Amino acid sequence: MTGESGAPPPSAGEHRRHGVARRASPVLIATAVAGGAGYVATLLASLRLGQGSFVSFAALWASVFFVAGTFGGWQVEITRASHRTSEPRSLRPVALTATLVGIGALGLAVAWTLGLSFVHAEPGLRGAPAVAIAGVGAVMLGTVAGMAAGAERWGTLAVMLSAEGVLRLLFVGAAVIAGAGFWVMSASIAVPAVVVSLVVLAFRRPLGLADIWVDGTPRELAQRALATIAASAALSAVISALPALMTMRSSSVPVSVVEGAQTVTQLLRAPMVVVALALQGFAVVTLRTSPQAVKRIPRVLVALVVLGGALGVLAALVVPGLVSAVYGDEKEISSLLSAALIGSAALLVGVFLVAIALLALMDHRGYAAVWGITAAVTIGAMLLPVGFDPRLTIALILAPACGMGYGVRRLLTHTIVTEP
Repeated sequence: MTGESGAPPPSAGEHRRHGVARRASPVLIATAVAGGAGYVATLLASLRLGQGSFVSFAALWASVFFVAGTFGGWQVEITRASHRTSEPRSLRPVALTATLVGIGALGLAVAWTLGLSFVHAEPGLRGAPAVAIAGVGAVMLGTVAGMAAGAERWGTLAVMLSAEGVLRLLFVGAAVIAGAGFWVMSASIAVPAVVVSLVVLAFRRPLGLADIWVDGTPRELAQRALATIAASAALSAVISALPALMTMRSSSVPVSVVEGAQTVTQLLRAPMVVVALALQGFAVVTLRTSPQAVKRIPRVLVALVVLGGALGVLAALVVPGLVSAVYGDEKEISSLLSAALIGSAALLVGVFLVAIALLALMDHRGYAAVWGITAAVTIGAMLLPVGFDPRLTIALILAPACGMGYGVRRLLTHTIVTEP
């Protein structure tokens, strides 16, 4: 049957695709705003801070986002468990579990910074207060953001994402321009999530967060969140903590080489990965309601591998010259490492996709295992007794390949079992 123009009416699939794009748009825009704000803050720091000082800034930034990213697993589980409700219900189980998770965040902050201090890596124990604040803020923001995402309040979620990014840019920008010391600089990175969370909680009714129910008792939430938090800890080690891991066993490596790798990671690689990170909640909601979408994931992964290869070649040709033109002799990077840093970002997106698909299928152990394997291979490769560029290249390529391979194998097992 056709319409008045003679054209066939849109199919159900087209309606579904248009609906997905429309619902994802606010989150994508907010991700662009937050990512752009982080990009500008990092760029400003790389241009204004002296050589050596940026290493400390990058390691502190990475540590803050490592711990905050770890407790992004709490947000992922709250997203999966949240639904709209027509009857007001108590959120006391969520609040109780969030408090316990927040205490865990404080413990991880101390353990992480103590570990860095032990291996003489930045920022060491002096970064503990900022990292602890960031961990608590991540739990607070993860609770309200996860509820908004699970109930498909995409506009509210977009406001939170963009507000946190813009606020951090304002704080960090002011600290860098004023030449602030370490403690002010660390606070400027860590506190935005806490501020945004408090504002959202104060205005939860007008923001549409008063009619949401989270499934599960505190015990059930804690058990499931433990798997997603473990996965996010591994994820953060691979992504957020990478600039800090670069300082391991690098005392004999020229500062310009380490800073070059950190700069490219934060200015060129991070914006590519942050989109996948921000869309985790949307992907969980979409895949839990569309089993057919899960079956198309292997084909998408093949396309991502091809894309990664193309981006790697382009980066090898462009990035070293770009870094030299902008920073002169202060920072440098090889073609090999440029290709690995940029090309492997597409592989990481593939790991995101296959892991989220497993979570949507309620396979919490599989979700944790994918990121656990990826992180273990990354850290293991960083300890290899080879040069800085080779060990980092091996870590960047081999780790996501192993994680993605395991995830596909487990996902195919689910698909085979659930087929009639």
